[in-house]
Amino acid sequence: RDSMSQPALLRGGGAAIFPVRNNILGDPAYFLQIVQDLTVSFVDGIFMSSTGAEYQWNNAAFIRAGLRAGSKRELTGVSVGAGIRTEVYRLDYAAWLGSPIEMPHILTVTFFMPPGKNSGSGGPGEGQ
Repeated sequence: RDSMSQPALLRGGGAAIFPVRNNILGDPAYFLQIVQDLTVSFVDGIFMSSTGAEYQWNNAAFIRAGLRAGSKRELTGVSVGAGIRTEVYRLDYAAWLGSPIEMPHILTVTFFMPPGKNSGSGGPGEGQ
């Protein structure tokens, strides 16, 4: 038997997105997303639950908050974050709240490649 065993985990979750109508334009440009995630370790017999909410405006600006709880029904983490998005990039900031020494900050920059143009390579359906 191998001396190093890997934990057996079961992870599942779900999300719901709720459009919020813009009273001026009448368009659902604002969205509220609720996310729930549960991880169970069969080796340790513990579970971790994460719940969060993100509010987005016009797919361009985002704010979020989240909670993480452990198997002893104790709150193990609180997170906050915000981001902006354009057609070219997304800039996202998040922080796990705790003591100043143990408060990780995460800054993510994502660049989006523009969709490819039809290159005339003779693919299916071309030239018909």
